Amino acid sequence: MSYTGLVYDLLVGFLLMWRKTFWLGLATTLFFHSCNKFIFNIGVFPQLMIVSTTIYFDADWPRWLFHYIFHPRTPYKPYPSVPFAKTSARSLSLREIVMLVIAVSFLLHQTLLPLRHHLHEGDVEWTEV
Repeated sequence: MSYTGLVYDLLVGFLLMWRKTFWLGLATTLFFHSCNKFIFNIGVFPQLMIVSTTIYFDADWPRWLFHYIFHPRTPYKPYPSVPFAKTSARSLSLREIVMLVIAVSFLLHQTLLPLRHHLHEGDVEWTEV
């Protein structure tokens, strides 16, 4: 089992990145993490890894899925893509600057002084309760 997991971990990224083997990589990911869930019962890690596989999907997959669910009879037309080199930067609005400052402050605070140590007494590790 351990060698199979090793081979899976070493190959799955390449399978998911190449369009011809994407579906094989997705199937092996679902199988591997489902087996981990039922055999080892290691908490929410397998579900998180299955969901994180969506990183390898096309960028417009949420829009495609929404269209497929609510407009199944009409063909999906993706937005035309613009190369990154041809895009130009825009200045941020005051609201966006305030939100950015709040988000960076929160992340910095969580990095330097994690809240979990102050919100819960005892062991601060996640107990899934």
